[in-house]
Amino acid sequence: MYDATLKNVHKFELIFKELKQLDYNISLVIVDCDIELAIKRIKGREIQENRSVPEDIVRQSHKMIPVSFRALNKHCSEWVIYNTDEEQPKQIAVKHNNSVNIDSDLYTRFMSKSED
Repeated sequence: MYDATLKNVHKFELIFKELKQLDYNISLVIVDCDIELAIKRIKGREIQENRSVPEDIVRQSHKMIPVSFRALNKHCSEWVIYNTDEEQPKQIAVKHNNSVNIDSDLYTRFMSKSED
């Protein structure tokens, strides 16, 4: 299991390709939220856990998530994207058993982050 921001697309493409060659099934779970909410949550963790992440790094990482998804999802047996803006997460899109279900509005909003 990898827990990562996926900002380094090339790194994960290499990892995913190697795992596929070893006949692994890859599941990708993306947990996403609005950038301003992400920054607010990070500031809260900074106070609680005494660790910080510079805002410019947060913004760049956030912007790269859809780019990474575009590049990596083709290597995955299954994937799911959640939006956590609200207390109850909403499923943006899911691929399971070769079936894909997408919430068009949430998916469009998610993918457009890379254009900001």
